[in-house]
Amino acid sequence: MADTKPAEETRPDGARRRLLFAIAAAAAIVLGLGLVALYLAVGQEEGRETPGMQTPGASSTPSATPSSTPVERDADGGTPPADDAAEEVPVGEQVELGAGVTAEVTDVVPFAAEGRGVGETSGPALRFVLVVTNGSGNPISLDGASVNLYYGDDTTPASPLLNDESADPLGGELAPAGTARGTYIFSVPEDQHDSYRLEFSHAAGSGRVLFRP
Repeated sequence: MADTKPAEETRPDGARRRLLFAIAAAAAIVLGLGLVALYLAVGQEEGRETPGMQTPGASSTPSATPSSTPVERDADGGTPPADDAAEEVPVGEQVELGAGVTAEVTDVVPFAAEGRGVGETSGPALRFVLVVTNGSGNPISLDGASVNLYYGDDTTPASPLLNDESADPLGGELAPAGTARGTYIFSVPEDQHDSYRLEFSHAAGSGRVLFRP
């Protein structure tokens, strides 16, 4: 007996075909959009700046770095004086320091010192007596007085002997018309006793003077 089913039950009609086509087209569009989004994401990731890489337009000039060259220091942390850095005055001559304040090395005595403190060594040394006079009308502080000694052609810093029993550095307040006396001891090789420079400044930031033989 012949099949009597309606034609619409044996094959999709036009409406069903259009629906299937629309679904397929929508899936293709979604897939395409996904591929485009993936491509853009990869491109953005590759375009990001890698740490340590130089970006276009950035300066290629290296930044300045602190110098690692060591600076020569003296026993008190200062630098050895240049020949023209301060006025040189012979021992026994009074020198004007400014504002009526004067200084003079009145005595230099060579002797054999005994090292008593950490880092101090026994041996030949020089004892300096330094006199400061306040000719101004105001008291001055000598707590910032600085005394350093150098010897030889290379201005080698001499080691101070702070614990010697005769050491008596300047300090305190000096009244107008007053005089203060300080005694300083330095280790100096015997063959350099005539090649020293005693550097003195009576206050922080004040000018320096060099006393020589």
